[in-house]
Amino acid sequence: MRNPRREDPNYTRSRADEEQDTDWTMIGTLNSVIANTRVNVLKFSYTHEDVFFGNPGYFQKGDQAALGSLLVHQTFEDRIATRANRRMDPAYQADDTFSWFLPGRKGDHDVKFGASVYYLPLHVFDAGSQNGEFRFSTSDRDFNGARGPDFSILSMRTAYRFKLPGGGNRRVMAYVDIFNLTNRANFNNPATNGAADIRDAANFLIVRSIRNGGPSRTAQFNVRYDF
Repeated sequence: MRNPRREDPNYTRSRADEEQDTDWTMIGTLNSVIANTRVNVLKFSYTHEDVFFGNPGYFQKGDQAALGSLLVHQTFEDRIATRANRRMDPAYQADDTFSWFLPGRKGDHDVKFGASVYYLPLHVFDAGSQNGEFRFSTSDRDFNGARGPDFSILSMRTAYRFKLPGGGNRRVMAYVDIFNLTNRANFNNPATNGAADIRDAANFLIVRSIRNGGPSRTAQFNVRYDF
């Protein structure tokens, strides 16, 4: 069974995801007449449920990490969804029922007893968010265009992903972040009341801090291992 793409007013069509569900059941029964008054019924059954949740690109390629990143804008989401997982719920069952008819024992009696055995493993595979996502600011602040020489703050990130041999999702990702690289300060934003063209003497071209007087430079290194 394949469900259509799940539409949402805040999703573009490429962002929508879908579900593929495969279910089936197999049953076998053995009836054995042991004597005129005794019957045994043995039943085996297997139920298979295999559910995929994800985006169309994941179903086509099978590799979530190879897809483009999700773009999270202020009011909508675009490109490839991060959802990608699979759940398998097999169910094994064995039932045995023994029936014994006892006539003329101060009445006629039908005695039954038996046992049931269930084995219900659960297999879950989750590749969600391996394509990554990029979020745009939701603060909706005006762009600060009042920039002067030697008065700016610059932060940088460098990242690299190593795909490890052996198949699967084994990989190592390394990140290097450098904050306040130039160690400069920016001017105050001259925009007030949401209008970018207002020039207020109280804040127009007022420097937040002097050159080299901003926050100290900071560097950090991160390593992530997926398996």
